[in-house]
Amino acid sequence: MATLVLDKSALGVGTAQRAELRSDANPGLNAAQDPNSDAAVMLRVAAGDEAAFNYLVGRYHRAMIHFLFRMVRNEAVAEELAQEVFLRVYRSRESYRAEAKFTTWLYRIATNLAVNHARDTKHERSASTIYLDAPDEESGTTPDVADDELSVEQRMVRDERMGAIRSHVMALPERREWPC
Repeated sequence: MATLVLDKSALGVGTAQRAELRSDANPGLNAAQDPNSDAAVMLRVAAGDEAAFNYLVGRYHRAMIHFLFRMVRNEAVAEELAQEVFLRVYRSRESYRAEAKFTTWLYRIATNLAVNHARDTKHERSASTIYLDAPDEESGTTPDVADDELSVEQRMVRDERMGAIRSHVMALPERREWPC
């Protein structure tokens, strides 16, 4: 995996530049009509605008980590996959077409990476098989398994409760009119 380092001060991305890169200025317009949409910003990335790429990374990096964490349940892996998402976005910047929303494309890349990760690490997540009759290789002992039967005390408490319930049910009148 590659590491992506962002230093906005070194790149000169300030609040003035971020304001002109914002995509929510006109939400009803597409990339061709709205030069501030994320798709338009990505088209500027395709044209070689590094500040535009840094803007997109800054805007979606945390959300991408949260999205990936929900899929992989590991913060370190989610951060690594998020970096890989933005690396793939950067590598495919020249082939980007603004046919759909930028976020659709971005989250599809993230989903594909998470699914690939789950498939590739499937063998790591598989549960180990424990044989109850065979002794453990390290300790030489057999595992203790809890008995499903109730203890004497638990049976006595259960029987007392059932007896109390039964006596109360038997004390109920034969038929009762319920108000509607």
